[in-house]
Amino acid sequence: MIQRFAIHTATAVILLLALTLLLGCATQSGFVVTGESLDSIGNQFVAVGNAYNAALDTKKITPEQYREWATFAKQFKTAYPIAVEGWKSGVKVNDAALQKSSLALISGLVGELGKFAVTVGMQVLGG
Repeated sequence: MIQRFAIHTATAVILLLALTLLLGCATQSGFVVTGESLDSIGNQFVAVGNAYNAALDTKKITPEQYREWATFAKQFKTAYPIAVEGWKSGVKVNDAALQKSSLALISGLVGELGKFAVTVGMQVLGG
């Protein structure tokens, strides 16, 4: 149980860091996001998915809760890569509007991911 708490705590810290990086990206000179922060969010999505699988297997969540996760997971898998590519393109051509709209989509996905993380014991502040 202690080991599981430590894993959840470490995952929550990483997700919190990623969320903080994204939500704190707005500056007067534009948006600053790194490839590492975007990779971290993808990794956190995988971690939350693994936690949902384990929680369903051990009956800590209901099949309905898992279906809600599965619906979100499909949306995330579709939208996140598009948003990341939009952000990368915006950086490449120095298009602040494209970066901003991509970041808004990413921030929304991270917020939803945080809500799902809480359900399986991954507490995320600001998520």
